Amino acid sequence: SQTGMSLVTDGWPINTMIARASDTLFIPRVSSSYYQMFTLTADATSNGTGQVTFALDAPLRGSPADNAVIGFAPSVYSQFRIECRLTGFEKTSQPGGLLTVSIQGEEVL
Repeated sequence: SQTGMSLVTDGWPINTMIARASDTLFIPRVSSSYYQMFTLTADATSNGTGQVTFALDAPLRGSPADNAVIGFAPSVYSQFRIECRLTGFEKTSQPGGLLTVSIQGEEVL
């Protein structure tokens, strides 16, 4: 069971930079089709056995399943869902009939 502000993972190429501080990491929430979203607070490099510990900007809200698929932005943008509360919405008409939409949200914790 993993808790706290780090996530220990395995199966990575050995001795390799996997992610950089400020990258966005998505971790599946337990018993849900939603993801937790984190910003990494430190670079993450695998060790000699392929393990990586990701330093997170917030505590895990539950231990992910063993071998759960995690992802980095933007590679998972089309595949993830985050439960959010709408905090703002704006639409603006553009020349040529285009519409610009801006949505602001706050993750539900």
